[in-house]
Amino acid sequence: RQMCIRDKYCIYKGKLDPKQTITIRSLIECGAISNPKYGVELLGRGSDLLPRAVMPDGVTKIPPLKIEVTKATQNAITSIKNLGGSVTCIYRTKLTLRHHVRPHKFDIPPNDPQPPPYELLKLEAFRAKGAEVQYTPVAWYEDEENKAKIKEIQDLSLIHI
Repeated sequence: RQMCIRDKYCIYKGKLDPKQTITIRSLIECGAISNPKYGVELLGRGSDLLPRAVMPDGVTKIPPLKIEVTKATQNAITSIKNLGGSVTCIYRTKLTLRHHVRPHKFDIPPNDPQPPPYELLKLEAFRAKGAEVQYTPVAWYEDEENKAKIKEIQDLSLIHI
């Protein structure tokens, strides 16, 4: 599911508290999305309308938003950061996403998996765009020799992110 900055209906109606961190679970609880199988992508459509919106209590400025999603576009990240907020891209598999959304259905929480190389490169691309990134540390990625190989692959544009 893609979440647009323009989809701020839940914030204005008071269903979603903008002072709290907006997670995938809170978006489901307020009814903004229903079933994110692979996560939520934050898009920047309508970002020009964000600063001049009117809240239910009459305030014309939205407090700085803290948003946790799976993916985010450059336009969305810069518009949220310009308003003083932050965007965090978190790596989750389908299983860990289900646990995040419905933790009451799990007796034992699943382990946080390490991202595969392709997903790791995508997460680092989000970091380069200005978003904060969270994932389980990967030992092979921290090695300086492997980092040089990964940079070489990215420079050759063999992997398009």
